[in-house]
Amino acid sequence: MTRLADTEPAIRTAWLMACDQVEREMAGVTAVRLELPAEDLQVRLYAAAAAAALRVISEDIGAALLGGADPREFTDAHERLAHAISNATAGAVGDPIIT
Repeated sequence: MTRLADTEPAIRTAWLMACDQVEREMAGVTAVRLELPAEDLQVRLYAAAAAAALRVISEDIGAALLGGADPREFTDAHERLAHAISNATAGAVGDPIIT
């Protein structure tokens, strides 16, 4: 889907709508971590940054895999994502919770 979204406007729209839903969910998670309301502007900004990081990492890894990359190159994908989110939020969101 992410690869086709580069050339197919309808698929891009669906992909971005899914990313918007992720952002809304991230606002709830971020609000809990920061002990602020989900509607707080800073919470929403951090959620948007985290969701964008997730989108970019997903698109990058998806493109690489579809381009023939070895899936074993991405065993650290969760660490890449955590690092990207930390960078995007200046560390405010905190470390990932791994269960």
